[in-house]
Amino acid sequence: MSDSPAAVAARVRALAGAGFDPGLATSAGPDLAVVPCRQGAGLVVHLLNYAYDTTTRAFAPQENVTVTLTVPAELDLAGRSLRLLSPDSGPEGGLVLAYDLSAGKLVFTVPRVDVYAVVVTE
Repeated sequence: MSDSPAAVAARVRALAGAGFDPGLATSAGPDLAVVPCRQGAGLVVHLLNYAYDTTTRAFAPQENVTVTLTVPAELDLAGRSLRLLSPDSGPEGGLVLAYDLSAGKLVFTVPRVDVYAVVVTE
Protein backbone atom coordinates (compact mmCIF):
# COMPACT_ATOMS: atom_id res chain seq x y z
CA MET A 1 0.00 0.00 0.00
CA SER A 2 1.32 3.43 -0.96
CA ASP A 3 0.62 6.57 1.07
CA SER A 4 -0.26 9.85 -0.60
CA PRO A 5 2.41 12.60 -0.64
CA ALA A 6 0.27 14.60 1.80
CA ALA A 7 0.19 11.67 4.22
CA VAL A 8 3.95 11.23 3.91
CA ALA A 9 4.50 14.96 4.52
CA ALA A 10 2.26 14.82 7.61
CA ARG A 11 4.23 11.84 8.94
CA VAL A 12 7.56 13.58 8.31
CA ARG A 13 6.33 16.68 10.18
CA ALA A 14 5.24 14.52 13.10
CA LEU A 15 8.53 12.62 13.22
CA ALA A 16 10.75 15.67 12.69
CA GLY A 17 8.77 17.80 15.15
CA ALA A 18 8.21 20.95 13.11
CA GLY A 19 8.26 22.86 16.38
CA PHE A 20 5.26 25.02 15.45
CA ASP A 21 1.85 24.85 13.84
CA PRO A 22 2.66 26.06 10.33
CA GLY A 23 -0.92 26.81 9.26
CA LEU A 24 0.23 25.63 5.85
CA ALA A 25 -1.63 26.45 2.65
CA THR A 26 -0.20 25.80 -0.78
CA SER A 27 -1.12 25.70 -4.44
CA ALA A 28 0.91 22.49 -4.77
CA GLY A 29 -0.87 19.48 -6.13
CA PRO A 30 -0.73 16.03 -4.57
CA ASP A 31 2.61 15.27 -6.26
CA LEU A 32 4.57 17.85 -4.25
CA ALA A 33 5.18 17.48 -0.53
CA VAL A 34 5.73 20.78 1.31
CA VAL A 35 7.23 20.32 4.77
CA PRO A 36 8.02 23.44 6.84
CA CYS A 37 10.37 23.09 9.81
CA ARG A 38 11.73 25.52 12.31
CA GLN A 39 15.51 25.76 12.44
CA GLY A 40 16.94 27.94 15.19
CA ALA A 41 15.82 31.51 14.56
CA GLY A 42 14.62 30.73 11.04
CA LEU A 43 12.52 28.49 8.87
CA VAL A 44 13.28 25.75 6.38
CA VAL A 45 10.68 24.55 3.89
CA HIS A 46 11.41 21.23 2.18
CA LEU A 47 9.81 20.56 -1.22
CA LEU A 48 9.80 17.01 -2.57
CA ASN A 49 8.43 16.22 -6.03
CA TYR A 50 6.68 12.86 -6.40
CA ALA A 51 5.64 13.38 -10.05
CA TYR A 52 7.87 10.69 -11.53
CA ASP A 53 7.04 9.13 -14.88
CA THR A 54 8.30 5.55 -15.01
CA THR A 55 7.96 5.48 -18.80
CA THR A 56 10.19 8.49 -19.48
CA ARG A 57 12.19 7.98 -16.27
CA ALA A 58 11.95 11.67 -15.49
CA PHE A 59 10.29 13.98 -13.00
CA ALA A 60 7.60 16.37 -14.20
CA PRO A 61 8.68 19.77 -12.84
CA GLN A 62 6.29 21.51 -10.45
CA GLU A 63 6.10 25.21 -11.31
CA ASN A 64 4.88 28.41 -9.66
CA VAL A 65 3.94 26.87 -6.33
CA THR A 66 2.65 29.40 -3.82
CA VAL A 67 3.25 28.63 -0.15
CA THR A 68 1.58 30.38 2.78
CA LEU A 69 2.51 29.58 6.35
CA THR A 70 2.04 31.02 9.80
CA VAL A 71 5.24 32.35 11.32
CA PRO A 72 5.67 31.73 15.05
CA ALA A 73 5.36 35.02 16.96
CA GLU A 74 8.84 34.67 18.45
CA LEU A 75 10.50 34.49 15.01
CA ASP A 76 11.38 37.86 13.51
CA LEU A 77 11.77 37.43 9.77
CA ALA A 78 11.56 41.14 8.91
CA GLY A 79 14.50 42.14 6.73
CA ARG A 80 15.63 38.56 6.18
CA SER A 81 15.76 36.91 2.79
CA LEU A 82 14.43 33.60 1.50
CA ARG A 83 16.74 31.50 -0.64
CA LEU A 84 15.65 28.58 -2.83
CA LEU A 85 18.29 25.86 -2.96
CA SER A 86 18.26 22.66 -4.98
CA PRO A 87 20.74 20.15 -6.34
CA ASP A 88 20.79 22.14 -9.59
CA SER A 89 21.15 25.59 -7.95
CA GLY A 90 24.57 25.99 -9.48
CA PRO A 91 27.59 27.82 -8.11
CA GLU A 92 25.67 31.08 -7.55
CA GLY A 93 24.04 29.45 -4.53
CA GLY A 94 20.36 29.47 -5.34
CA LEU A 95 17.66 32.00 -6.05
CA VAL A 96 16.53 34.72 -3.65
CA LEU A 97 12.73 34.65 -3.51
CA ALA A 98 10.43 37.63 -3.09
CA TYR A 99 7.97 37.23 -0.24
CA ASP A 100 5.20 38.98 1.65
CA LEU A 101 5.14 38.96 5.44
CA SER A 102 2.01 40.43 7.01
CA ALA A 103 -0.36 39.55 9.84
CA GLY A 104 1.91 36.69 10.87
CA LYS A 105 1.67 35.01 7.46
CA LEU A 106 4.60 34.39 5.13
CA VAL A 107 3.70 34.04 1.44
CA PHE A 108 6.16 33.18 -1.33
CA THR A 109 6.19 31.48 -4.72
CA VAL A 110 8.66 28.82 -5.79
CA PRO A 111 9.20 29.10 -9.54
CA ARG A 112 10.21 25.47 -10.12
CA VAL A 113 10.94 22.22 -8.31
CA ASP A 114 12.47 19.44 -10.36
CA VAL A 115 13.11 16.72 -7.75
CA TYR A 116 13.92 18.34 -4.41
CA ALA A 117 14.38 21.90 -3.19
CA VAL A 118 14.58 23.71 0.09
CA VAL A 119 13.69 27.30 1.00
CA VAL A 120 15.73 28.74 3.86
CA THR A 121 15.65 32.04 5.74
CA GLU A 122 18.89 33.96 5.85
